[in-house]
Amino acid sequence: MNEITVIGSVLHSKDWWDKAGEARINFINGASRTGEIYMTNVQTMVTRVTAAAEGDKVTRLNIIDHGDKNRAFFGQDCLTCDNFEKFAPVLGRLGSLFNTTSIVHLQHCEVGQNQDLLRMFAGTIGVAVYAGTGYHNSLLRENYGEYVRCSPSGTIYNNAISP
Repeated sequence: MNEITVIGSVLHSKDWWDKAGEARINFINGASRTGEIYMTNVQTMVTRVTAAAEGDKVTRLNIIDHGDKNRAFFGQDCLTCDNFEKFAPVLGRLGSLFNTTSIVHLQHCEVGQNQDLLRMFAGTIGVAVYAGTGYHNSLLRENYGEYVRCSPSGTIYNNAISP
């Protein structure tokens, strides 16, 4: 099994001071894990996840950063339905890292409420994507809402079992 956890970092952002609270939360998230990697944007996430896979298939990719019902942050990058196509070519490179039973778990607050964004993400990378509809507590590794699963074909399954 090759499980990878990637955590957003805003420390390299020009406005890092404004985002210091977010950076502290992600630092604490990392302190509760071993072997995690950090991203500053979508590009560094894909590059570092690819390197961490070391040629093996990834069975589970955990992505931890901030979000809400309208967007998901990947370090400095903010993905929305309106700008997703800008990031799709880079995200699409993740697809070759997975097998048919692999999953991606977006551990962003409330992003599971945005089914259109989940469909775009799952369709682009070609594996099932899980996300919670409530606030996500990365330290306890749980979401206070319900989980949503989106298949690569775009089918949404509400009240999914926690990944």
